[in-house]
Amino acid sequence: MAAAILARFAQGLVGRRCLIERREHDWTFDFGGGCVVAVAAAWRLVGKDGVAFGNREEDIDRPSLWPLGGDSTVERLLKRKRVEAVDLDPVTGDLRVSFDAKLRLEVFNNSASYEGWQAHFAVDGQNVSLVGMPGGGIAFVGAASGVAAIGAAVDL
Repeated sequence: MAAAILARFAQGLVGRRCLIERREHDWTFDFGGGCVVAVAAAWRLVGKDGVAFGNREEDIDRPSLWPLGGDSTVERLLKRKRVEAVDLDPVTGDLRVSFDAKLRLEVFNNSASYEGWQAHFAVDGQNVSLVGMPGGGIAFVGAASGVAAIGAAVDL
């Protein structure tokens, strides 16, 4: 069941666009259709020339990253990009979302003590949550196909 839930999550993102929001203690990546990934761990957007933006960029006084007109660098990078593939690492709990135009979002678990990210989405009309676990691994909570489930997605 764990592999099926991870596969449904990954398949469900393909073709979607992403909106990003900086909150007080994390970032959210909204893929529409009720699928939101909240990220407290380190993340970056990587383009064909290297790291285009990282989660700590707002701490650096670089006015060029935040131009007049309202669109941030992240918004400009993700604008009109669609998800092409999703990769979940069941050992580290890392998440990678590849967009068209050779851009990818990499969320990497950098703590053995804290959850790195949480994804909330629906499978067959039932809410499911995935959690990038402290120290690695991916856990899931929710109901899919009418069967309640709680477990670790390490059997991939």
